[in-house]
Amino acid sequence: MHPFPLEPDRAAMTEMGRLVLDRVVDRTEDLAARPATSPLSRQAAAELVESFLAPPPARGGDMNALLARLDEAADCALAPKQGTPPPRSRRRPWTRVVST
Repeated sequence: MHPFPLEPDRAAMTEMGRLVLDRVVDRTEDLAARPATSPLSRQAAAELVESFLAPPPARGGDMNALLARLDEAADCALAPKQGTPPPRSRRRPWTRVVST
């Protein structure tokens, strides 16, 4: 590993990129098998959000542990709880509806 944790060498960057790409491919492949609702309670989801808003640790940690936390957050972000209103229209504010 490079002596400066924020400046990894080529091999370390390649390994981190491979871990991320493998995770994305795995999640994409098994997306249909994932539950349709969040596996976390509202309280647990709120705590997860708070953990991402906290300042980063002074020292780096395990990349796989970070990716596992991101997986957990992604499961909550893509799966609204029952009774949650649908998102607002995604129409861009600068588009106009043209009538003929």
